[in-house]
Amino acid sequence: MTRAKVFIQNFFTYGLLQIISKVIPFLLIPLITRFLPDTAAFGMYDMFSLIIGMGTPLAILGLSDAIYREYFEKNDVVKGCHVTTTAHRIVLVTSSIVAMLLIGTSSFASTIFFQSNHYGNIVILGAIGIWISANSSIFQVPTRIQNKTRVFVLSALLNSCGYYLLSLFFILLG
Repeated sequence: MTRAKVFIQNFFTYGLLQIISKVIPFLLIPLITRFLPDTAAFGMYDMFSLIIGMGTPLAILGLSDAIYREYFEKNDVVKGCHVTTTAHRIVLVTSSIVAMLLIGTSSFASTIFFQSNHYGNIVILGAIGIWISANSSIFQVPTRIQNKTRVFVLSALLNSCGYYLLSLFFILLG
């Protein structure tokens, strides 16, 4: 396959995937808001998403970009595997630390995010979400590097759908 063809295929595949990953939440907003008891709950859900959105990059530490740079430094498969394995281990440790810090300070973090310490359970769920999000996103990097578009698209769609289905499940639990 020529480089131009790979470029065009990746451009449309990953670009379309980004669009679809943004459309899924847009389509599920009416379903989610239907199950929320009031508008305050929507604000709590938004803060839950914000906690995950802030914590995930903190746990990843920019390692996905570093993998791309280091992976192709030498044309050595063993070095590439070593780079990705090391990054996975670092993200596993950092995401665990971020999650444990949030869980340990859930009452204080609840006061910061919600102006009340009664929502510590949402902070704990956010910490779990950070751990899952950081590790799943770093595991997708080798798939993209190796240009396995089908696997990447399937995992990204399952990740996005799973996130919103899990959120819907927790909303139904109250």
